Amino acid sequence: MAKTKKSEAEIISEAMGLLGSRKTEAKREAARRNGAATRWQAKPLSEFECRCSAGPDSADSAHKSYCPRGRAYRRRNVVAAK
Repeated sequence: MAKTKKSEAEIISEAMGLLGSRKTEAKREAARRNGAATRWQAKPLSEFECRCSAGPDSADSAHKSYCPRGRAYRRRNVVAAK
Protein backbone atom coordinates (compact mmCIF):
# COMPACT_ATOMS: atom_id res chain seq x y z
CA MET A 1 0.00 0.00 0.00
CA ALA A 2 1.36 3.37 -0.93
CA LYS A 3 1.30 6.03 1.74
CA THR A 4 0.06 9.42 0.61
CA LYS A 5 1.69 12.49 2.03
CA LYS A 6 -0.55 14.88 3.87
CA SER A 7 -0.41 18.47 2.82
CA GLU A 8 0.62 21.12 5.31
CA ALA A 9 -2.95 22.40 5.48
CA GLU A 10 -4.28 18.94 6.36
CA ILE A 11 -1.68 18.54 9.11
CA ILE A 12 -2.51 21.95 10.58
CA SER A 13 -6.25 21.25 10.33
CA GLU A 14 -5.86 17.94 12.13
CA ALA A 15 -3.73 19.52 14.88
CA MET A 16 -6.19 22.38 15.42
CA GLY A 17 -9.04 19.88 15.60
CA LEU A 18 -7.27 18.04 18.37
CA LEU A 19 -6.45 21.23 20.26
CA GLY A 20 -9.98 22.59 19.92
CA SER A 21 -11.56 19.43 21.26
CA ARG A 22 -9.58 19.51 24.49
CA LYS A 23 -11.66 19.91 27.59
CA THR A 24 -10.37 22.68 29.80
CA GLU A 25 -11.76 24.09 33.01
CA ALA A 26 -12.43 27.41 31.26
CA LYS A 27 -14.53 25.65 28.59
CA ARG A 28 -16.47 23.72 31.24
CA GLU A 29 -17.17 26.89 33.20
CA ALA A 30 -18.32 28.75 30.08
CA ALA A 31 -20.64 25.86 29.17
CA ARG A 32 -22.14 25.93 32.68
CA ARG A 33 -22.73 29.69 32.49
CA ASN A 34 -24.27 29.49 29.02
CA GLY A 35 -26.45 26.52 29.93
CA ALA A 36 -27.75 28.16 33.08
CA ALA A 37 -28.70 31.30 31.17
CA THR A 38 -30.63 29.50 28.43
CA ARG A 39 -32.08 26.53 30.31
CA TRP A 40 -35.71 25.92 29.40
CA GLN A 41 -38.16 26.12 32.27
CA ALA A 42 -41.36 24.10 31.94
CA LYS A 43 -44.57 26.04 32.37
CA PRO A 44 -46.75 24.56 35.15
CA LEU A 45 -49.74 22.59 33.82
CA SER A 46 -52.06 24.80 35.86
CA GLU A 47 -51.12 27.75 33.62
CA PHE A 48 -52.40 26.02 30.45
CA GLU A 49 -55.94 26.99 29.50
CA CYS A 50 -58.48 24.19 29.61
CA ARG A 51 -60.66 24.15 26.48
CA CYS A 52 -62.43 20.86 27.02
CA SER A 53 -65.24 19.80 29.31
CA ALA A 54 -62.89 18.24 31.87
CA GLY A 55 -62.57 21.50 33.78
CA PRO A 56 -59.49 23.15 35.25
CA ASP A 57 -59.54 21.15 38.51
CA SER A 58 -59.86 17.65 37.04
CA ALA A 59 -57.02 15.15 36.71
CA ASP A 60 -54.60 16.05 33.91
CA SER A 61 -55.11 12.69 32.17
CA ALA A 62 -58.85 13.43 31.81
CA HIS A 63 -58.28 16.29 29.35
CA LYS A 64 -58.99 15.78 25.65
CA SER A 65 -56.26 15.68 22.98
CA TYR A 66 -57.32 19.08 21.57
CA CYS A 67 -57.12 20.73 25.00
CA PRO A 68 -53.84 22.66 25.55
CA ARG A 69 -53.55 21.24 29.07
CA GLY A 70 -54.12 17.68 27.82
CA ARG A 71 -51.51 18.11 25.06
CA ALA A 72 -48.94 19.43 27.54
CA TYR A 73 -49.68 16.58 29.96
CA ARG A 74 -49.26 13.93 27.25
CA ARG A 75 -46.11 15.56 25.84
CA ARG A 76 -44.49 15.51 29.29
CA ASN A 77 -45.44 11.88 29.85
CA VAL A 78 -43.92 10.84 26.51
CA VAL A 79 -40.66 12.65 27.37
CA ALA A 80 -40.60 11.17 30.89
CA ALA A 81 -41.11 7.65 29.52
CA LYS A 82 -38.00 7.84 27.32
